[in-house]
Amino acid sequence: MKKTLLDNLMRKFQVSKEEFQKHKDYYNNHFKEYGNEIYQDVKTRLVHLQNFFEINWFNKRYNLLFEKYSFFDCIVEVGFGLPYLPLKTKRSKLKELPSLIYVDMYESAIKVSKEILKNLGTNADFINGNIEEKKTWEKIKDNIKGKTLIVAIEVLEHLKNPIGFWENVQN
Repeated sequence: MKKTLLDNLMRKFQVSKEEFQKHKDYYNNHFKEYGNEIYQDVKTRLVHLQNFFEINWFNKRYNLLFEKYSFFDCIVEVGFGLPYLPLKTKRSKLKELPSLIYVDMYESAIKVSKEILKNLGTNADFINGNIEEKKTWEKIKDNIKGKTLIVAIEVLEHLKNPIGFWENVQN
């Protein structure tokens, strides 16, 4: 599934193997050279997928989510990058997923993730918005259901006002 999914996405988004490899090397090895703008690029999302399929620090960040997700009715992942929980559960044939809401300000995350979920036969709601804006949190509140977990992995360091994030989570 891993190679087929990545190959299909590369074809869908017209990314050559050479472009992908060059971007992967840059993204993984030169992180002090770029800022948040790199997340606008679909190739970055494809690199995230490749990194997730490898056993390393990248996918281990999600272990707690993978272990505890079934305790929740709804999971909201902000600055999500890719739908890692469905990728993991479909590969591992784990329990049914709760309601999923993905929030990101970059369309690249949403476009690639919708394709992945289509391939996995999984549904989710997507919110294209900035979590530093009230209107995004209003959309999140309108969509949550029941006992909710908010996940923000490698997000806070990118925010101009992390305290505002915590205030919105509290609300």
